[in-house]
Order: sequence, then C-alpha cells, then structure tokens
Amino acid sequence: MKKTNLSFNLKSVWLCAFFMLAMLFSCQQEETEIINPSNDDVIEGDSATANLMARTASNDGSIDNIVDYANCLEVNLPVTVTANGVTITIQSVTDYSQLEAILDALTTDDDQVEISFPITVTLNDYSQITITSQQQLDALIADCNGENETDDDIECIDFVYPISFSIYNTDFQVIDTVTVNSDQELYSFLDTLNGPVIASLNFPVSLEAANGDIVVVNSNAELTTAIENADGTCDEDDDYDWNDDDCTEEFIELALKECVWEISQYNNTNTFNDYYIDFDSSYNFTAYDASGNAVHDGSWSVAQSSANFVLTFTTDWSDISGDWIIVDCEHDYEFDLIHTSNNINMQIEQECNTSNNDFDCFESFDAQIVKCDDNLDGFEVFDLTVAFNNCVDPATYNLTYYETIVDAENGTNAIANPQAFTNTTSPQTIYVRVELLTNGNYEIFEIELILEDCSVNCSTQDVEAYLQECKWNVTSLNGDDNLVHYDLIFQSGNALTIINTQDNNSYTGNWEVTEVAGDAVLEFYNVAGPNIQAINDYWKVTNCDTNYLEFINGTSQTMVLEQQNCYTETQLFDAITSCDWTVYSFISNGTDQTDNYASHTYTFHENEFVYATDGAAVNYGSLSADATGSQELIVLFAMYGSSSGLGNYYSVDLISDDYIIFSDSNSNTTLKFEKVCTNTSDNDVEEIQNWLYNGDWQITYSTMDNVDNTSDYAGIEFDFSTEANIIANDNGTITNLQGDVVRDSNGTLRFVINYLGQFPYWQLDDDWYITEVDANRMELHHVNDDNNNQYVLVFEKQ
Repeated sequence: MKKTNLSFNLKSVWLCAFFMLAMLFSCQQEETEIINPSNDDVIEGDSATANLMARTASNDGSIDNIVDYANCLEVNLPVTVTANGVTITIQSVTDYSQLEAILDALTTDDDQVEISFPITVTLNDYSQITITSQQQLDALIADCNGENETDDDIECIDFVYPISFSIYNTDFQVIDTVTVNSDQELYSFLDTLNGPVIASLNFPVSLEAANGDIVVVNSNAELTTAIENADGTCDEDDDYDWNDDDCTEEFIELALKECVWEISQYNNTNTFNDYYIDFDSSYNFTAYDASGNAVHDGSWSVAQSSANFVLTFTTDWSDISGDWIIVDCEHDYEFDLIHTSNNINMQIEQECNTSNNDFDCFESFDAQIVKCDDNLDGFEVFDLTVAFNNCVDPATYNLTYYETIVDAENGTNAIANPQAFTNTTSPQTIYVRVELLTNGNYEIFEIELILEDCSVNCSTQDVEAYLQECKWNVTSLNGDDNLVHYDLIFQSGNALTIINTQDNNSYTGNWEVTEVAGDAVLEFYNVAGPNIQAINDYWKVTNCDTNYLEFINGTSQTMVLEQQNCYTETQLFDAITSCDWTVYSFISNGTDQTDNYASHTYTFHENEFVYATDGAAVNYGSLSADATGSQELIVLFAMYGSSSGLGNYYSVDLISDDYIIFSDSNSNTTLKFEKVCTNTSDNDVEEIQNWLYNGDWQITYSTMDNVDNTSDYAGIEFDFSTEANIIANDNGTITNLQGDVVRDSNGTLRFVINYLGQFPYWQLDDDWYITEVDANRMELHHVNDDNNNQYVLVFEKQ
C-alpha cells in the first residue's frame, strides 16, 4: 500500500508491463535498435487483431463433451467416471474412446456419465475452478452456449508455434523479445496488452488450417484476413453426440488405402509394434514385419452396423481375424478398434514414411562428399564408401562404383579401389550400382564429389561480429602473455572498454575494422592505459575463428585475441546472492552519480527479489537475467524509491570475488557493486523467518485507507518459504509473491512484500513495519505506529 496514487501508478506501469512478461514467457534480450513500427504493426489489447488471436488461442472445451456436455470448459485429467455400471479413470484424451465404447455397448440405457467429485475444470480463458458437486458443475455449464451454438472460440485454424513479439519502450526502441510457445501462453500474453505496453508480432507467422493447409502471413492485416476467412469453415464438433466422428465408409476406406498402417498397440501391449498392414485398393491386405518380410495376408472390408463402423479382416492370422468396431474415427491417421467377440483393443496408425521399396534409404537423400582442397590444386583422395554407409547391409546389397553412367548400367570398368579414389575433375559425379543379392535387381545412384577452399577468409563484418560477442583477452603479444589480465569489451560505435582484472581499474579506447588490399585489419587507437597501450596499431587478421583471432602488424609483431566464456545466469546469481552489496561506483551518461547511492545496501535473492536499505527507507524491486543470441548475459535491474535511478538493462561485464560490474554502452553507463559480507546473523530476523516458515498463515485483519478489506483475503492461505518466496493458495489457485523480513539501517524490523499483479494481492505490496510479532501472529503497519489504523495487515498462523 502506498500513501499516494503516484507511487503505485509508477511502479505498476513498470512491473506489470515487464516483469509479468518475464515470468510468463521465455524472453531473449536483443541488442537495442531503434525501429518505428507503424500503427498497423502495433497490436493493442482491444484491437480486432488481438481479439481474433485471443479467440483462436482460447481453450476449446468441446474435446470432453462426452463427460461434461459443455463447450466452454474442460475437465482436467485424470478424472474418474462411471457409465453403464463400469467405473474407469480417464488419464488422457485417448481414453475417451474407452468411455465411448462403454456407452456404445448398451443401446437400452440413457448413457448417463457419473463424475466422481471433486474435479478441476479449465475455462476458455485458462483459469481453473475446483468443482465439488454435480450441482455446482451444472451451474457453471448453464453459462455456456448450448450444443452447436455459435461461441467465441475459433477452432478452424491454429497458430504454428513458436511465435514471437517485439516489445518497445515509448521511444520505440526494442527492449524485449517475447517468445510464445502455446495457445495458453499466447492468450496470457494478449491479456497483458494494455497501458504502456507496445508490442508487434514478428513476421512471418504460420497458421495451420483444419484441413492441414499451412497459411503464411506477413502483416497484421494478412493475419486478420486469414483468421476471419477460416472461422466457421470446419466442423468444430461442438455437439454432444460422441458417435458423431465425421466417419463414413468412404472416409475410412480412403484413409486405409492411402498409406501403410502400423499396429501401434495390441491389447494394451506392444506385441505387434513394427508390424505394418498394407490395405490395397482390391480389398486385400499384406502384413509386414520390421524387416519388410511379408508375414500374413488376407482380405478386408468396412461396413456400418447399427451406430458403429466395423472393419473386418478375413485371414488365417488369428490375432486380428474377425470384426473390429472402429470406436474412434476423429482422425484419418489413427483408428482405435475393439474386437466384437473378445473385446481385445487395437490401435493402428497411418505411416506414410514406410514402404517396402528396397532402395528407400538410397533415395532418401542426395549423396555428397565434401573435402578441403588442401593444396588448392583441384585434387584430393576420397573414400567413396562413406556416402551410403548408413544404408548398406552387406548381407542384402552389393555396391560398385563407376565414373560413367554407361559403365554403371553395364557393370563394367568399376573403380578398383573406391576407398582411395582421386577425383579427375571438380566437382565430379560418381555413379553407384546398388544390387540386391536376393534377386539381382539394381538401381543406380549418384555421389557428388566437391572440393572447397578451406583457407582462412574472414570478412570485416565477420571480425566485427565476433569481437562484439562477449569479452576478449590478449593472450599473446609477440609470444608474451603479460596483457592477459586485461578484459577487452568491444562496443558499438567503435568504443572500447578495458578492465584490468588485477586492480579493477578501467580504461577506454577505440577500435575499428577495415578492409585493406582484401584483408581484414583491426585498428586500436586512443588506448591510454598502462601496458595495454601497446596494442595501439594496425593489425592484419591472419587466422580467424569465432572465438580466436591471430594478427600481424607492419613490423611483423604478432598478437592473439581469445574470447572469454560468457557469464551465465547461474554464475551471476551464485555470486550476487552470496553476500550483500554496495554501490562502489555509478557512472550514468558519463556523469559520476555514486554519492546518490553510496549509503544503500542491496540484498539479492534467487527468485529475483531485491531490497535495499538506506536509513529508514527500504527500496525494493527485482533483478532478472537472460542471455542474448551471442550468449552475452543481460540483466534487467529495476528498483523503486530512492534506488530507482539505477534501473536499466545492463550487460554483465565482470563477476569477480569482490566486484560485479554492469554496463550499458548505449548510454555510457556503468554500475559497479562491491561485496559486503558481515559474517554476522540477525537473531530477530532469523527467528521471525523461522516462525513464518513453520505452517500456513491467513490474513485475519486488513485495512486500506481506514476501510476494512479483510474479506478480500477470505480462504487464502499463505506459505512463507525460504529465498523470499510467498505462495498464496486460493482454493487451489496458486499465486507467487516475493517478500522477506528486513532490518532497515535504523535497526527497525520491516516486512517487505513485492507484488503488483492480480487482485487482491497487489494491495499487499509495501515495505511494512512489523509492530507486533510472535510464533503465531504478525501485525504490520504502513506507518511505524501500532495505533495508526490507516493501513494495517495481520497474519495469523492456522
């Protein structure tokens, strides 16, 4: 609780816009660049495009209509149900076919399904509710649209994930890239699009229509058109007839004839895994084992019997002979079957990548052998036998190699030693005769021999890109490693930062890569630090790799630069959570502002929660980290109150035993923390923490601006755990908050809660004073006065 609306609004803008995104989605921090999206590119929370996307991503509740007769909610699995006197537990969506078979077994009953409560259901917006009775479920179903009535969800087209969004600040600079991997993540992301969040979808984006067609769109307008055109073009299966599987005899027959079918399950075992059935157009079938041997044959037919379709096998193969009810015909690539006489179940799956072509493997790729032309003379020795090594079974095939296709067809003038063949031209085609040992049948395939110039050939762009990935060290200057302790950070705009890791002093300079006579040349200039200034010169690249560069200058001096391993998120948090930290120096936009923060002491937690004490003031916020595509570790440090000026996106430049350095080259800003380990414990803080960790707590009294709002927290249990985590449980709905016991710099005990998300928990956000506390009760006040009732919060152990 904040005394003024201004405090709350400023923080909520930051936290809701950025940290909720960071918690919900996988984010990759990109290098900031100025991009000005047009109004047509921006996706706003209440726009037509956002609404269409949300309708497409919403949770479709019709998949389990056989259980709940409701399109707007889905029963979470597992769930136990009883039908026709048979009780089963449905573990996955494939188990609905078993329930369907039970309901189909009797035609004289009323097909009632009894649900064993309690259950949890997921609504269209992915929120979840725990249901304890059929009456409670019926009340929820009453709010749904009825059978086959028009509803909001769009089911005839789906997004192909992942997709990503660019997040901009108010200057239209890209500050985040949010990657979305599922319908639920997309729905949640769209729900955050309000206020200051500026987002645009990164195109192209692919969508899959109900018929399997892929639609690629390149703009918001194309996306809107694609979704609108697809809406209502398919059977959304929003009816309550579980026998309505969209099946016909023609549909089933066409599917069976299209490809071979694998027996993926037989009587709940894998007895016939890797057995394939080939249904031909003459209604005969052949079954093959994994080696492609024909093991059974017979005839097949499809007919409709009562409400079911029946697949009949006429064969001496007793395991499958007879009539099979097709209980699941929703997909043309998978059928669930139950035998009419012995109730054995079988599942067959369409396998269009399997055939009985003996030369399939050889046809599956274009064979190439690529070698370096070491002497640049156009000739090398090739081992031709490696080209089809994965396809060759010596007991099945005989391979011979030829320089002409005529010789391959005639089987004459075979290459005598295919394991050591020297090419005669470059490139060159070799012809391979693959002959079956069983019957003499053969086919001819080609191998392309290619020589490449593998000598070093780095462009200026390559060198620039490599140098700006992480830090580099001079590991050799004329064979001497005396400069290895200098970290070189190559920044955009030709700026160079140099850190002496021995004394943590930093220096500046400049760098530039140019092309001279076809060679990439690195120039160091304006480097003024002691010893390291020796690198000022023009250096021609003589050896080039992504993390290793060799140079020579005009006086034949040599230099080697090697790239450091980039820091990881684990390394950062292991270091920064080990002790408290103070601001050793803070240079913002080139101006020294260290004195503004020198009195602050910062404590970091693994869950990204940060608080700083400064006298009676307790500032708090968070520190999150992520690696860029170049593996450079980027942090988002956001603090509020008197520490807010430190907030920024930073690169992690140094993690040492005593210092951590963040920098933002775009604003010429450097933040350097110094470790402060007191090696002392606060008995009061630890005792209160132990009380809180032991058991669940509830809020038994709360006021906001002198108004009693205790009922906002009715039934919510709070679990205070280590590492500043607070878990709120509202009847099964979990919300994660951050908070910890703090002693401020004046020695006063405080309890800080950091959360600005959904109601009612955002009301708890504050740096509270602990006015009364014991093992069973903690009373908090916004003002350090237990007689002040303007903002009060009381937790009691349950």
